Amino acid sequence: MTVRASDVEIIGTAKIGRFPSKLRVLVEPGGVGNGGSLIVEAERLTVKDAADITAGTYGMGYAGDIRIIAKQLDLLNDGLISGETFSEGTGGNISIQVGQLIARNGGQISAGSGRQNQAGNFGKGGNLTVTASDLIEVDGVGRRNRSGFFTETSSPSRAGDLTINAKQLIVRNGVGISSGASGSGSLGGDGGNLNINVSESVELIGRSRRYLSGLITEANGRGNAGDLTIQTKQLIIRDRAIVSTQTFGMGNAGSIFVRDNNRIELNRGYIFSQIREGAVGNAGDINVLALPLRR
Repeated sequence: MTVRASDVEIIGTAKIGRFPSKLRVLVEPGGVGNGGSLIVEAERLTVKDAADITAGTYGMGYAGDIRIIAKQLDLLNDGLISGETFSEGTGGNISIQVGQLIARNGGQISAGSGRQNQAGNFGKGGNLTVTASDLIEVDGVGRRNRSGFFTETSSPSRAGDLTINAKQLIVRNGVGISSGASGSGSLGGDGGNLNINVSESVELIGRSRRYLSGLITEANGRGNAGDLTIQTKQLIIRDRAIVSTQTFGMGNAGSIFVRDNNRIELNRGYIFSQIREGAVGNAGDINVLALPLRR
């Protein structure tokens, strides 16, 4: 499926809230063929009010890839772009290429494998790559979702890697950018690596009532968390925001690498690798190459 237009808007749900507006490619249960790619090319793409763009597989076939090319991408009020596998088929990759991306009030991009609390031989989750020539700003929690970018596995298969490329990245008010093996349904799949490549500055700010803003990899169950790498000139972490790798189970937390920095500022902000209560895995290493460090 290919959509080309100057402005593309995908908005809202039916009144009962169960049927969102969407663009979708899907391999149905029992399907053995591969899903097709879903491509959107636009000057401006808006997905908002719980509408979504999705590619998924419930069969043996590979879920289709999602590719977005736009000057401006707005994900607002629980607007969602997702690629998932709920079967043996491999999840599709998601590639976002934009000038500027705003995800606000639950706007989210995710790629995953399996469902929490559901056993099954699910395929590997797809990779998620978000590239912006200018700004990526991710802000706040919606009625349904937490804003952010996520790759996760709740299955024996590995989560995909998550890569962010931008000039400037701002993450605030309880937003997460994370890759992990998460939830009690995780049966041993490893989390993906999280790679942040930002030429100018990364700012992580604040929290919501429930969540801390942050860059995170985590392991829950037998799987290991992926590594977390940040390359940027300036890294600013404040008002209880975090950079962390964590283990909640038998798997190990990933290592943290912070590179190419001229300046790191921690103002009630934290960089840590942690073994949570009851976990038996090991914490990861923390490697910071920067001067000066301000606290």
